[in-house]
Amino acid sequence: GKSRGIGWFLEGLLPLAPFAKQPIAIQLKGLTNEETGLSVDYMRTVTLPLLKHFGLSEGLELRVNKRGARPDAGGQVVFRCPVVKALKPVELLNQGQVRRGR
Repeated sequence: GKSRGIGWFLEGLLPLAPFAKQPIAIQLKGLTNEETGLSVDYMRTVTLPLLKHFGLSEGLELRVNKRGARPDAGGQVVFRCPVVKALKPVELLNQGQVRRGR
């Protein structure tokens, strides 16, 4: 959409997608970076790597085909998610180091 960023829609889709009847492959069009919501880059670099700890690795993908900003919001993103029966339990003890700042 043009009023909400793609990240807003992905936030609702991510918790449900692993438990669908079939693997998810969806193309979303709209804003890729929005001031008030999560950007697709955040979802790709932070959220998806965290999901891999839960056993969602092979087939999990968020690819930005085209960037979109206001007013036209012509971005295109492809989200793919495999189906799992259950998530692996995870205990994240080591938070890691900050590699670099902007």
